[in-house]
Amino acid sequence: MLATNKLGRNSICACGSGIKYKKCCLAKGQAVIASSMEKLKKRNFDESIYISPEEIGARKMSEIILEYAHEFLALTNTRSEKENVIELAIAAWNIALADEEKRFNLIDNFVSDVLRINKNSDHWKKTVSVILILINKKLQKYPLVDRPILDYDFIKLNHDEYHLNIVSGITCS
Repeated sequence: MLATNKLGRNSICACGSGIKYKKCCLAKGQAVIASSMEKLKKRNFDESIYISPEEIGARKMSEIILEYAHEFLALTNTRSEKENVIELAIAAWNIALADEEKRFNLIDNFVSDVLRINKNSDHWKKTVSVILILINKKLQKYPLVDRPILDYDFIKLNHDEYHLNIVSGITCS
């Protein structure tokens, strides 16, 4: 979970109800998270082949991506900025999984065609620079985590708390 000022379970809920968070919005947030994950599962594959990370002794990719993108997320203030960082981090993660000789073309295509940033503009150069930083971080800090991210949902739980759900693949080596 990504929070700017994380509420404790016994804190007064930020919604203004005057009730403790655990008796107010905590359950609502958990229901939203579960609903989001169900939507991702249905959108991506037959539930009969779904395996939770816990079942295979793996860390959740959502936790890894939030840790991986933390330094850039710390610079954000709005939901839109946070979503942009998550999108860049996920793209960089998946590009890092590609063969080295294909990476620059993948970066160029993502920045130019998906993000629609004019090639060789200052914005394009800064975005490519951030993606390269993230790719290097993935290769150095997470060399053994080779699960591609297939889909994600970034959801707002309350005024300053967000949650990231990720569907990732598993590689059979």
